[in-house]
Amino acid sequence: MAGIGWKEVYGFYVNLLDAFIKPLKDSWLWFTLGQNHIYIIKQVYDYIYNSYTKSAEEWEEKDPEIAYWLRWDRDNMVLEGDENAYVVKPIVVYHQRMQYKYDYKDERVSWDRRVVTVTVEGILTVLETGEPLANRPVYLVLPTNDVISTNTDSNGMFKFTWVEEYDCYEHVLEFKLYTETFEEEAEDKVKVYEGDEADFTIKLPMLKTRTFIEAWVDRFEMTKLGLPLSKYELTVGFRVLTEEGKVLTPDPKEVEIKAQDHTGTWDMELEVNEVCKATNDQLQYPTIRASNLKYKVTIEYEPKDPRLARSSETLVIELKENISDATLVVLLALLILLGMLTGV
Repeated sequence: MAGIGWKEVYGFYVNLLDAFIKPLKDSWLWFTLGQNHIYIIKQVYDYIYNSYTKSAEEWEEKDPEIAYWLRWDRDNMVLEGDENAYVVKPIVVYHQRMQYKYDYKDERVSWDRRVVTVTVEGILTVLETGEPLANRPVYLVLPTNDVISTNTDSNGMFKFTWVEEYDCYEHVLEFKLYTETFEEEAEDKVKVYEGDEADFTIKLPMLKTRTFIEAWVDRFEMTKLGLPLSKYELTVGFRVLTEEGKVLTPDPKEVEIKAQDHTGTWDMELEVNEVCKATNDQLQYPTIRASNLKYKVTIEYEPKDPRLARSSETLVIELKENISDATLVVLLALLILLGMLTGV
């Protein structure tokens, strides 16, 4: 920029004609010479300030960075000054560059908790020269919005390690790395290193844990003798566990238990706790059995919590043979004969 800087404006108050008017290019300023010096300086101030403002506005769309520095010069009193008469030193702008990589470990520590370890490491350099930036702070914004920092080593290297506990639902973890703009003042100029920033996201899937059912028969007794079927009471005990061995207390709506007898399959009355019980006292089984008979009791666990997998278990109730085939034939013959005699 051609013209006069503020250093000269205030320095040449006395010899205004010789040293001050010469560099000015706008002829209208010549008409102010007949007035007092303060008025002339005010006119020069207004002219230079407005010229920079107008230039910044013209550059705003073409190159916002140039517009920015024009306003910066205006506000810091460089203002169209002679290049050898800076109020502030010339500024050279460089850009910081972060190159980084990240990794994470997702470890389940219980059926509903996980520990996530995130590692970020990289190097901070000057984009224009490739020179590493030593002993400079690098910041990491965590998913919690907390900020941690570390300094680069002599080679510009940096590293973060962050550990946090989460539940086992799905999570999206957002991180932001950034450095701040800083200056270094040399004898003939000021170096400005613009900061850098980068975002990355880690998606944690839902961790599903397997479940299983331990089941046993608490009680199986005949409560009423009859022919051809007798009535029995059946009580089954069971527990629902995670694969880590934690005992769960299910909601009654999450469990379905059915017992099979000789007439069909029936619901059982359920009592839920860490150790669950199910009872049915209306089951019917053959009184006379010429062979072993097997009937199933099925338990289905369908958890509402999506982190838990469904599971099932089947118990088999076995009724032993209690009469031989020959005895059964004789008994049937007697029954038929008795029926015939009764009918006579």
